[in-house]
Amino acid sequence: MARVGDKGVEVRMSEVPNSGNDLRYEARFPYPASNQRVVVSFLRAPNRANAGLSEVWLAGDFDITNTPGTLRPGAAAAMMVNNAAPQKVDVVGDCINGAGGRITLGTYNTSTYLALDTNKLLLKPGTTGCNAWLDVRRETTGRVDSAFKRGVFDSVHEMEGVQARSAGVYVSK
Repeated sequence: MARVGDKGVEVRMSEVPNSGNDLRYEARFPYPASNQRVVVSFLRAPNRANAGLSEVWLAGDFDITNTPGTLRPGAAAAMMVNNAAPQKVDVVGDCINGAGGRITLGTYNTSTYLALDTNKLLLKPGTTGCNAWLDVRRETTGRVDSAFKRGVFDSVHEMEGVQARSAGVYVSK
């Protein structure tokens, strides 16, 4: 379960498939949950410790306000968001030649105008283009309940909080 604030509505979490060995869960809030503390509680099987003390503050809410219609390797392209914060932009699609069909086109500190580095854009061999999306992510971290023992030496890592927005784009050679 995830809960916004101390007395917020509880939201069920669902497992997210990923290519690594770690477990990932997501909670989708039916209302803006930005700039608030999110408490994540995992109820485990009998005789195992519950983990009710993980928490993270979510990054500020934002919207994508302008996107390019097409991306081409090496061609100038930019997008805009309605407020500035640290964020990164990935292009994701079936024709993208990156891990999981994803390549990061830029990381930004404080800007609403996001110039995309299309020189990093690589298409899979034999493809000429595809419908894809631009994934804008604002990430934060918080503390993880000690019931989670992860990492090489059973260390506890930080919990990730993400505000993400996506917009469609066509990618071509």
